[in-house]
Order: sequence, then C-alpha cells, then structure tokens
Amino acid sequence: EGREIHGQVLKLGLRSNRSTRLKLVELYGKCGEFKDAMQLFDEMPECNDVVASTVMINCYVEHGLVENAFEVFSRVKVKDTVCWTAMIDGLVRNGEMARALDLFREMQRDNVRPNEVTIVCVLSACSQLGALELGRWIHSYMGKHRIDLNHIVGGALINMYSRCGDIDKALQVFEEMKERDVTTYNSLIAGLAMHGRSIEAVEMFREMINQGIRPTKVTFVGVLNACSHGGLVDLGFEIFQSMTRDYGIEPQIEHYGCIVDLLSRVGRPEEAYDFITNMKIAPDHIMLGSLLSACKIHGKLQLGEQIAKRLLDCRSADSGTYVLLSNAYASSGKWKEAVQIRAKMKEAGVQKEPGCSSIEVNNEIHEFILGDIRHPQREQIYKKMQELKQIVKLEGYSPSTEVVLHDIEDWEKEWALAIHSERLAICYGLISTKPYTTIRVVKNLRVCNDCHSMIKLIANITKRKIIVRDRNRFHHFENGTCSCGDYW
Repeated sequence: EGREIHGQVLKLGLRSNRSTRLKLVELYGKCGEFKDAMQLFDEMPECNDVVASTVMINCYVEHGLVENAFEVFSRVKVKDTVCWTAMIDGLVRNGEMARALDLFREMQRDNVRPNEVTIVCVLSACSQLGALELGRWIHSYMGKHRIDLNHIVGGALINMYSRCGDIDKALQVFEEMKERDVTTYNSLIAGLAMHGRSIEAVEMFREMINQGIRPTKVTFVGVLNACSHGGLVDLGFEIFQSMTRDYGIEPQIEHYGCIVDLLSRVGRPEEAYDFITNMKIAPDHIMLGSLLSACKIHGKLQLGEQIAKRLLDCRSADSGTYVLLSNAYASSGKWKEAVQIRAKMKEAGVQKEPGCSSIEVNNEIHEFILGDIRHPQREQIYKKMQELKQIVKLEGYSPSTEVVLHDIEDWEKEWALAIHSERLAICYGLISTKPYTTIRVVKNLRVCNDCHSMIKLIANITKRKIIVRDRNRFHHFENGTCSCGDYW
C-alpha cells in the first residue's frame, strides 16, 4: 500500500516535497526495506541534514542495525539534541549501555544540551550498568538546568537509584515529586521489593490504592515480588486473589511465578508444585527453575528431579536449569548423576552464560569476567584476593568445593571459586576506594553460595557495606549478614 501511494506521489509531481520524501524514507525504513529507504535518502540534496539523518537512525535502530545507524550518525556535521538522543536511545534499546554513556559524554563535550528524553535514556543506561555516580551527576544536572521533575523523569530517577543500590535516595525523589502516576508507584514498589523492604512496598501499594490510582499488571508483579522476598504468604495470596476479584485483572505467568517463588522461599516446594499443577496456564522455564532452586536449597532432591525431567523433556531448559540440577546432585554426593547432567547440557548445545560483574569507580565502569587478567591493576587485585583468602579462613570460611565439577585437586577447586567475577570486582573496589565507603557491584547471574558466604565475611572484616545486584535481587552485606536472609 505504501508503494502504491509512492506511485501516486510520483504521478502527482510531489517528489520534491521535503515532508513527503521524509515520510517515504520513514515508511521504507520502518518496513525494513532499507535499500529503498537509502535510495530515497541518498537522492535528497540535504541527505546529510540532521532531520533526515535522524529519521534513518531511528529506522535502523528499530531493526537492531546499530552500526548502520552509527554510520549515518557519523556523517551528520551539525547534530542537534534530537539526533544525539536518537542515537543514544538506539544504543540503550539494543543493549549497548556502556557505548550509550560514552556517546552521552561526547554530547556533553560538544556542548549540546540534553532534553527530557535524553535524560530518561541515559538514566536507563545507568540503571542497567549500576552507574550510580553518573546517575547522581545527571540528577544534579537536572537541578542546575531546571529540568522539571515530572512523573516521566521522576520515574526514571527512582528506577535508576533503586537499580543502582540507593533505595533511600529513590524514596527521597518520590517524596519530592509533585505529580505521581501509576508508573511512578510501580517503579518504587519494584525497587523496594528488589531491596527486600517488603513491608514498605506493601504499604506503598496500599497508599497508591488510597490515592485512587488503579493498579496495573506491573503493579501486582512488584507487590507480589515484595511478598515473596519477605515471606509474606497470607498477604501474598490475599493480594493475588484481589487482582481478579477487585480489579478484573487476569493473572499472567509473572504473577503465578511470584506465588511459586513465595511458597518456595518459605520452604514449601511441594505446595508450590501443587499450585503449578492447578494453574490456568502452563508454567514457563523460569517458574520451574525457581522451584528447582528451592528443591536444592531445602534438600527435596526427588521433587527436583521430577521438575528437571519436565524441563528437559519439553526442551525449555536453559543453562541455569542444567547447572542447578547438576549442583543439586553434587550437593547430595551424587557425582555420577551430576556429571551426566553436564554431559547432557553439552550434547544439547546449551552454552553456560559467562558470569560478568561490573563496578563503578570514579565515574568509570570496570567489568570483570571469571579469572579476568585484562585489568591494568590485575596484580594488585589478585594480591588483595589472596590476602582476603587467608583472613577469611581464620574467620572460619571453608570453600564449597563440592560444586566445582571437575576432577582436579582441592586447591585447584578453591582457586576456581576464588576467581569468580564478583570477587574480582569487590577486590578492585577495596583497593581503589576510600576505607569504609560502600562498594556496589552488578552481576549478570545469580551469586553462588560460596561467594555469598565469602562476601558476608569480607564485609564484616573490612567494615564495609557491600551491595551486590545479581539476576534475582539486591544483597546488602553488612556486619556479617545479608539482607536476603540467605535465601535467593
């Protein structure tokens, strides 16, 4: 239909109309017909101007073609705020957070003033990377340039502070906001839940209701997560039932998953499995994986095997499923079965996602992978690691070498645990920040049991607060304890 209209444009002699040409470029670009889009774009005498280029950039990033978008972006001689923002937003939406922040810094060097949309995009990147210091700078920039703290920017700030580990600052931003909508409340409820502040999250949910703001599906995911992290079984079921009864919202897989997680967390995996079998919808691999994790923690190996078989049979098992089941066997001393699961994982062609941890120091993000030796200060990092290793052993730490499924010596197993990415990030934080300051680390995977035990001791010995955000939640390590209550 678009091509037919294009034909009419040519017949009516409207080809030279700038607005029409821009819309044609956008039409072909959004439909993924980039050969036609670029032909029209290149035929425009002003093809390198900022508006036409921004249209092309938006089209490319919508289809994940970041490098093509960047090529167009680089050709623009004078870029305005909208053009910069389009490219930054495209990088964020395609998961290139660090690159988005680098581009934002370049935008600052070019003295181009960001607008509200730019701020939201950059705050989103900060949230994903845990770049708290840069997020704080953007917040102060907003105040300096009088950017209005409306519900859009305010919600992005709340999300940034929550995901970067400063939930108290997120609460402060919320209190300062003059206008709040359901997304604002959703951001704060989810943030409180992630930090294990379950009662406050439920109270915020009730305040929202009292303010006459109608909850959404997202709201219920947040508040049910809070109930799960706080072990609030009766309250969780009450809120779950109110979804349909009071608001006409049909529970989705995420809401059912929260209830399964809640029952699993309080040591009732059998009830969780019964709940799954009576659901109106089929469980997904995330829900079954959560229950499998609970079976490992609570020693319910038989039920765990049953769940794992279900996952493996329907071919919905990810790398985490294989690793969980393998570790469950290893913890029970069933080494043969543990090795067989790892072999099945290899046969199925399932690749284990590599662990990666990041830490922000002096406004710069430092990333570490398992056994990383790329960092310029690697010698000092590993020296600090060895130093801590000796100290924590005096405090009673014993490495959980049983989860290292390799036929190697015990000292080699200990080393395999010691070089986990979150430990390297923490060691770098210890050598590069002032004593007693908080260390914040972001990890893409779940923190393993051994690292969890180790970090509790490190926090106690160094008198530091260590905050780790993993795939599931935040862990606030302080004075030898963790906010998760040793269940995550």
